[in-house]
Amino acid sequence: MTNAQLALLGICLRDPKTFDLALARGVTVDCFDAQEHAEIFQTMLGLEKEGKPVDLVSIAGAKPSLLETVKAIRVWAPVAQSAEPFIDELLNNRWRRQAMAALVEANRVLAASKPHEPVERDREAITEALSKILTTTSALASGPKKISTVLETELPRIEHDHESGLSRGIPTGIEVVDRITSGGLKRGSVNVFAARTGVGKTTLALNIAHNVASKGYGVCYFTVEMPAGQLARKLLSMVGKISGSRVMSGELSSDEFDKLWAAQKELYISPLWIDDTFQASFEAFEMSCRRLKRTSKLDMVVIDYIQQLSLAGRYFSKQQLITDVSHKVKQLALELDIAVLSLAQFNRDAEKDGGEPSIWQIKDSGAIEQDADLGVCLFKDDRDGFWLKFDKNRWGKDRKKFPIDADLSTNTFSNAKMFLTPEMF
Repeated sequence: MTNAQLALLGICLRDPKTFDLALARGVTVDCFDAQEHAEIFQTMLGLEKEGKPVDLVSIAGAKPSLLETVKAIRVWAPVAQSAEPFIDELLNNRWRRQAMAALVEANRVLAASKPHEPVERDREAITEALSKILTTTSALASGPKKISTVLETELPRIEHDHESGLSRGIPTGIEVVDRITSGGLKRGSVNVFAARTGVGKTTLALNIAHNVASKGYGVCYFTVEMPAGQLARKLLSMVGKISGSRVMSGELSSDEFDKLWAAQKELYISPLWIDDTFQASFEAFEMSCRRLKRTSKLDMVVIDYIQQLSLAGRYFSKQQLITDVSHKVKQLALELDIAVLSLAQFNRDAEKDGGEPSIWQIKDSGAIEQDADLGVCLFKDDRDGFWLKFDKNRWGKDRKKFPIDADLSTNTFSNAKMFLTPEMF
């Protein structure tokens, strides 16, 4: 461990560009567990901030007591060797130290608990420890990428998309969504679908989740509003084209039971998961996503709905909590390379005003729409017709609206019968 620290310091002293690389990769003072090495790095940081050269003379001038140590390190450092392995080792060892410290603290809290005491404090300690570990894991950044490196990866993808006729988007099965986003929901994106209470946003999200999973993409539906069993019944109603109320009550004819079993057979092999056990905890949501990504297949998640998520710690306002949740959801989408479909509710003004709502009327936080790559409003007009309005769109036109067919009796949303032209998108 110490050798890697010495090697990195020595290479930085010989080549100032290596010091810039180390900073870009996330190396900080706490990567150095030897006090003298940490002091040298801290001095180098100070010189960098002052705009002075990070070299032997400047360090000796700023901290004369370090002169002999710095000279020895500079002589000892490997010659003509990449600093990347040493940076990796420092970052990995820092993560291990921080993870161990978090687990030790959680263990201390658990060991001090009495049998008759409630478990809330223990749960909070474990959640906080896991949150710290996962946060430091995602912080192991690889640093800036030269455009030539990015193009080496992206050009073959473009060629593959062209040859296969596919885009890198995840097709939702809702034609206007797929066309306006140039092929579907993009990996690493957050797509907010907002609606007033009772309009059918859960039903729309379930339709999209089923459409995506039916094409072989892995989907997990996270629900706070409805238990998994009820969502499964809505899916059976949707796939079997059976009355939702009759599926809920169980009062089905023999013909309807045949449709139910056929729908069950189709859904049984679908790569679709439902999580109703995470109790609105972002940390539990994150753990579940990571587990599925690692052990199965995860391409898209649905959050029903985002304003219900909570974070460990104390927040003085709901707005600040939702802002932090929104940022973390976006970071997770990028890190896991998945698309997020996030449902949201409008504020009271949107409920009172009637007419067409706006994505900017989302309840509790402006961060939800700011972090969104796609912002869609689902609403009903005066004739009970359903519409999708695209208020924000990073991949095409916005401020566009299109009708969508809905039969809520069978929990179904489908493409409206209208002629679509390329100019519309």
